[in-house]
Amino acid sequence: MLEVIRFVNSRFNSNTFIISHPNHEGVWVVDPGDTTAVYEWMKSHQKNSITGVLLTHAHFDHIYGLNEIVSRFPSCIVYIANEYGLDALHNPKVNGSKYTEEGPIVIAEDAKLEFFGDTMLLWDGVVMKTINTPGHSDDSQCLFVENMLFTGDTIIKDVRTVTKLKGGSVEKLEESMKKLEVLKGKHLMVMPGHGEEFELDKYDLSKMNYNPLKKSMAAIMKHDMKEILGEDFFKEEMKCDYLIPAYMKKSWAIQLDIYLTIAEICHKHNLMFFLMFGGLIGAVRHNGFIPWDDDLDVAMPRADYEEFIKLAPRELKYPYFLRTPFTDSTCLYPVIDVCNSETTFIPRIFRRNGFNMGVVVDIFPIDYCNPSDVEKNWPDIITYYLHCTNFMKRDCKGLNERQKNDLIKYFTPDPYASFNKLHTIGATPNNEESDYMFICNALPYDYKRLIWPSRCFEKSIKHKFESMEVEIPVGYDEVLTKTYGDYMSFPPVKERGAKNSQIFFDPDRSYTYYTQMNDEDLEKALGIQY
Repeated sequence: MLEVIRFVNSRFNSNTFIISHPNHEGVWVVDPGDTTAVYEWMKSHQKNSITGVLLTHAHFDHIYGLNEIVSRFPSCIVYIANEYGLDALHNPKVNGSKYTEEGPIVIAEDAKLEFFGDTMLLWDGVVMKTINTPGHSDDSQCLFVENMLFTGDTIIKDVRTVTKLKGGSVEKLEESMKKLEVLKGKHLMVMPGHGEEFELDKYDLSKMNYNPLKKSMAAIMKHDMKEILGEDFFKEEMKCDYLIPAYMKKSWAIQLDIYLTIAEICHKHNLMFFLMFGGLIGAVRHNGFIPWDDDLDVAMPRADYEEFIKLAPRELKYPYFLRTPFTDSTCLYPVIDVCNSETTFIPRIFRRNGFNMGVVVDIFPIDYCNPSDVEKNWPDIITYYLHCTNFMKRDCKGLNERQKNDLIKYFTPDPYASFNKLHTIGATPNNEESDYMFICNALPYDYKRLIWPSRCFEKSIKHKFESMEVEIPVGYDEVLTKTYGDYMSFPPVKERGAKNSQIFFDPDRSYTYYTQMNDEDLEKALGIQY
């Protein structure tokens, strides 16, 4: 009968295991972390050598004690799953150690490395089986010996398996779960990479952490977007020399569903609205989304905008939500949005702010203006805008020096007052006789690009957008030319890319799937690197 001892490491709370045989002086170590406790146990139990190290995967929190063991026991052999794991042992970017405070981990040059076989003889009469279980990482491996199953981070009790790191895959994890499901009935104890041991037979893998909250499109969207857009819309596609991944196509569909929901309210109550900014370029230039764009914006004349804010809370049904500083007090964006609460659109910097972080469509007010007043008031508009955004950053981790300085420069004790002042400036005097209109809260655009002839917004017209129609301003050409110049020309290839690079998308799950994680797991899932 083997003895297994679990050590909870001081760094990252990962688990290291010793597998010991009563008749042998050598032991096997699984996922080495803190070595002092391992050596102390070995000394007290008359174990004088480490025969080999078994790695469930090569992430930094499961290998950081490896070099110390290899140095102390030169004949020790380190077993890893495959070439991906081998690369991770030599590459701090792949194993993730490059982004830790403790610094990069690279396996010692003289380490003896071998790949797992389907089975391994640990001692005479003791055979360990290996099960390739990619998903958390492409080198994830489960180890099955006697009644014990070492799972690394593939299964951790009551913790959702992270698949968003380099080498992770939801699809592969789903297949790996099927392999583990067939082990039910063998009365195995799971020895996970984090947390306590538990019985596999009593754990419901059908609700397993890799996908517990993933829902069908029909369950999260009011409109049948597959019927509206067609099945082919959702496939990965190369357009304008730019690869659009399938997950972005689904995110686009969610935004168009939100757009249709907004449109229904506006049509019901006779409110005017239009696509603006990148979505408007997409409509005119591409008859749909710009291939490298990742969001959709709507604008409304101020009176209609204010009416929409009054109507939306009672018109919108879950999962749709009107997000403003007054409906979601921790969200102080100077722009209001309609969110889909069953999806994920997390600004990495604000991941712990607690507001609704579903996929959104932004809504901007358009105000009548005197251009000279806009110029005069622009410094105040910038200040009030930055009061709001910097107040949201006050408890954020990982700020750079400029951001830290801005926290001081733009501090305000009452960001809600700043939000109101910003919109009050925009709405004053709002004389409908004016020949010009502008948007007050569309930074970082310069104000000169946000002032247009009011005739551009006298009415909306319909325009093709993907396989549906949208509303755009009648003076769309003048609007886009003023804001972007030659908007029909593509930007250079190197400038084509989703502008929301600091946003984490997941169209398949609610943002709450992520925000309920502990800090370490959330940062892993979102690819946060310090």
